[in-house]
Amino acid sequence: MNAVTACARMPGTIASSASPASFRSTAEPVSTRSTPQIWAATSRGLVHRPPLLFLDEPTTGLDPQSRAELWDHIRRLREEQGMTVFLSTHYLDEADALCDRLLVIHRGGILAEGTSAELKDRVSRDPGAPPPTLDAAFLAITGTAIDAEG
Repeated sequence: MNAVTACARMPGTIASSASPASFRSTAEPVSTRSTPQIWAATSRGLVHRPPLLFLDEPTTGLDPQSRAELWDHIRRLREEQGMTVFLSTHYLDEADALCDRLLVIHRGGILAEGTSAELKDRVSRDPGAPPPTLDAAFLAITGTAIDAEG
């Protein structure tokens, strides 16, 4: 299993592109939930203003507007309450934009840790080439292309 996980100090965000089984909810799978159900589940997790919030694939299945609204809300929580967010996501653009620290996890082992910029610096590129993406960094760090197991 491949993953990118970001970890942060408060306030912060942690991201993972494949969450460990121990963080999986017993709630209904995201693919069968509607946007209001996702908002309701997120709201239930915030009722007691926890200092640490775990979000497992919170934007899967959301339309672009709902996705942006959710991230705006999470950013406000981080800023206003100093909340740390542990984010599990397959959307590396989300991890790149939202996370302070990242861990690259591949087949159950942590291969790298750092900021998005630090991980991207590990990618070799030709002079004058555009900057690497976090996707490119993940593939370079794991030494693989996207494998058949998903």
